[in-house]
Amino acid sequence: MKKILSLVSMIALGSSLLIAQPPAGAGRMQHGQMHGKQMMAGRMAKDLNLTEDQKAQLKKVHQEYGAKIKAIKDNDQLTQGDARKQIEALHQAQKAASDKVFTEEQKAKMKDVQEQRRGRMKEEAAANVARMQVRLGLNEAQVAKVKEEQASMQSKMQALRNNKDLSKEQKKEQVQSLMKAHKTNMASILTPEQQQKMQAGHRGRKGEAK
Repeated sequence: MKKILSLVSMIALGSSLLIAQPPAGAGRMQHGQMHGKQMMAGRMAKDLNLTEDQKAQLKKVHQEYGAKIKAIKDNDQLTQGDARKQIEALHQAQKAASDKVFTEEQKAKMKDVQEQRRGRMKEEAAANVARMQVRLGLNEAQVAKVKEEQASMQSKMQALRNNKDLSKEQKKEQVQSLMKAHKTNMASILTPEQQQKMQAGHRGRKGEAK
């Protein structure tokens, strides 16, 4: 059942990566996420045509606030609530400091790039629905339900991103709850036979990857 939602997870993933922080102690996952962030940073630098000076400034901001956040996490004297508030404030300050590095043209370009990527994610999600329809033999009613669930999930993730009253940890928890409910909803759309086909396809891909 873990991969039943692969067609929709791309949309949710794009949101959750911006919200969720890697869990402490998850070394391999943290390494993978760090590599992914480095790739994203590289693409951003290329898309925005950042100068070497801007790259250096952004790196300095990242290191400065990274050290401050680590100090809060290592402070055993703080309650979880106080630490959360202070870290959230630092994240906001870091974003503000980073924004000062960009020119107005680069900020506009960044917004355009983000919109383009969201558009590509929607297109890929629609293509995945079409492939799933053929592979699993979904009927039109099921396709409509999948698209409805897809739109609902995207709307909820957008509302969660825009909620300024929640900390990053709270958003992370709600993302996990949304994904869990989303998987349950998607599973309810498929018949047992279709679920077995999905699982068999996943096992086959996993075997090819070995």
